[in-house]
Amino acid sequence: MKKHNKKSGKIRWRIFAAILIPTLLIIVLLWIFHSVFLGIFYRNVKTDELKSATENVIANLETEDIKDRILLLSNDGNINIRVVATKQFETLYSTGEAFNSVTYGWETFGMFNLYNETVENGGELVQYYSENNIGNEIDKKTDSSLVPEEKTSGIKPEITNREPFVSESEEEKHLFRKRFKPTPPPGIFNNIGKQNDLLYAKIATLSDGQEVMVVSDTRITPMDSTVKALRHELVLCSVITVIVSLLVSFFVAKRVSKPIERINKTAKVLAGGKFDVEFDGTGYREIEELNDTLNQTAAELGKVDDLRRELVSNVSHDMRTPLTMIVGYSEVMRDIPGENNPENVQVIIDEANRLSGFVNSVLDLSKLQNGMEMLEIESFDMTEVLEQTADRYKKLLGDGAEFVFEYNERASVDGDKTKIARVINNLCDNAVNYANDPKKVTIRQIVTGYGKCRVEISDNGDGINPEELPYIWDRYYKAKKSHKRNVVGSGIGLSIVKEILNLHRARFGVESSAEKGSTFWFELDISK
Repeated sequence: MKKHNKKSGKIRWRIFAAILIPTLLIIVLLWIFHSVFLGIFYRNVKTDELKSATENVIANLETEDIKDRILLLSNDGNINIRVVATKQFETLYSTGEAFNSVTYGWETFGMFNLYNETVENGGELVQYYSENNIGNEIDKKTDSSLVPEEKTSGIKPEITNREPFVSESEEEKHLFRKRFKPTPPPGIFNNIGKQNDLLYAKIATLSDGQEVMVVSDTRITPMDSTVKALRHELVLCSVITVIVSLLVSFFVAKRVSKPIERINKTAKVLAGGKFDVEFDGTGYREIEELNDTLNQTAAELGKVDDLRRELVSNVSHDMRTPLTMIVGYSEVMRDIPGENNPENVQVIIDEANRLSGFVNSVLDLSKLQNGMEMLEIESFDMTEVLEQTADRYKKLLGDGAEFVFEYNERASVDGDKTKIARVINNLCDNAVNYANDPKKVTIRQIVTGYGKCRVEISDNGDGINPEELPYIWDRYYKAKKSHKRNVVGSGIGLSIVKEILNLHRARFGVESSAEKGSTFWFELDISK
């Protein structure tokens, strides 16, 4: 038996951990998503909002309520929307400046460069802008003194130098615009107080052939108040979830483990040799099935213990009797003159043979159970074997007993003739030993309609109690009745019968009732 030096944890705490740990892992994942991926999710949502607003504007550009629609979209999504005619980059519609975004102050020059970038990107552009101390890419590409002339189809506008007039408000816009730079969006959420804007531009052609560019941009960071609110909500949810998980884990672990612990405690009593215990684990179907199984096991172990005690009694009786006879007759022949005669010697020989037969039966049973005996399958006349057996027992029993053989037709079967003959002899010995006087034993051979030869051996004994029937094939088992001198053996014969028939893969059994005797039977395949 394998022994565990290190004891495993209790099932209650394992169930507790199995429920609590996944909950904690989910909370950790929520915090990771909140800290790392919040900006990505938010940016994707805002990008979809910008695209949806832009597509809405493009679809309704030629309707009468386009101005009201643009204002409504701007107010609903906090979006700056501008529609620019790309012929001279004249603003057709605009929400003004809902907030100081990256496009604040972009006039002709800024829109011109944005148009070029959009054309290079296939007519659609998504750009992320981050606040910094470096000038805007638009300022690097185009000087504020450059003015594009009218753009014709397929030809980029020519740029001429002109001395601009820059007012104080325009200078303020210019400085504000220089604080932003187009950059790739960060891989994780960045909310350290800087402003970050998202811009979406798309070029469209109206029904009259006029080309326009719709620009939508919005502020996506900083979101300090939003993030703070979300974090407070997440902290509160995490605390509530952990508390609820602790309570549920403890309750479920206790409810599941309690009947198991109770069964385990009772099993320890069973292991101590007390077989009249009763398991009472309830609560779940699997535990109730285990409870029933252990109750059945306890009952079977109790019966096995009774069999063990009976085994000691049977074996000691069957071995002590011949040994006592051998020792007794030997001492008589030694100590009393004239007792050294053939009759006493024959008694010693008979008892020695009986003891030798018992030991040989034990060895034969051990060989059969260990697979050391091999079958020699052949076709033989079962009817002839039964006839010979019946004739032999008739001579042994004499006129005071009746031994009958009946059959409906002769039959040959496939099997190991020697071992099948031993099965028949053991069953006949069993029937003779337990038959009541005047003894009557009947052998029947029945050829069935499904290719089987059935052999039945019946006696007129007291029968076997129904509760003992499952155990009569067990090694050393004897029916609960007082020993009689004419009852030879210790229950090994039926165990040998069982092992031989199992090797033949044969069906066998017993039918018995109190005061009506017993019938042992087996079936073999008829030879083809």
